[in-house]
Amino acid sequence: ILGAGTSATCGIAVARDILRESIRRLARRSASKARKVHDLLEFLYPAFNEDQANYPNVEDFLNLIEVAKVFHSRAFIARKKWSLECLDDVMGITLRAITEYIWDFMADREKRRVLAELVSVLVRPGDVVISFNWDFMIDLAIEEDRRSSGPSYTYRSTVDSTMLLKPHGSIDWFLNTRLRKDRSVRAEMRYRAKGLSWYPYFHLAENPDLLDSPAFI
Repeated sequence: ILGAGTSATCGIAVARDILRESIRRLARRSASKARKVHDLLEFLYPAFNEDQANYPNVEDFLNLIEVAKVFHSRAFIARKKWSLECLDDVMGITLRAITEYIWDFMADREKRRVLAELVSVLVRPGDVVISFNWDFMIDLAIEEDRRSSGPSYTYRSTVDSTMLLKPHGSIDWFLNTRLRKDRSVRAEMRYRAKGLSWYPYFHLAENPDLLDSPAFI
């Protein structure tokens, strides 16, 4: 069972820090988009201060946005500034910023060296690995292990593959209902579960349009 510390060995920030790192990175590229996220953070977290960098846990922040969308009333969050469309916009900006941040690390093979060593020592074909991380560093480490036929995401184990279960999802998984109407991309998608697909050629540097299809994370 692999938790946040597994990705931390690759340099990826854990849940309590990844929002800070992602939005700071975003601010260097688009100050206006980062400002939208900061405005909502200041509204939901009165003690939040950008200069103090006291960003909340990313899962807490995203959950609060979802709650705000469900209970969109004057008693909770309904304001002219925070329409449902604005909340969706900030959610999309945040998820995209996190995806881009994680991709920076996944593009560097040396950063997953520790995971590759872990797989070579502890993981054997036929084993079951449960990962709560959004990135697919462990996926790549298993895929590159010559003893295995690669990670299997089904619930049926085989003697030559490693079953990999990701309860929190993965940045290369997509909801079918939210995919772009692009036949060439849809044709390349692979079935994961009911209503959910994954993209086997997830190379963000070569396919930046993937970010226009929100990941299931």
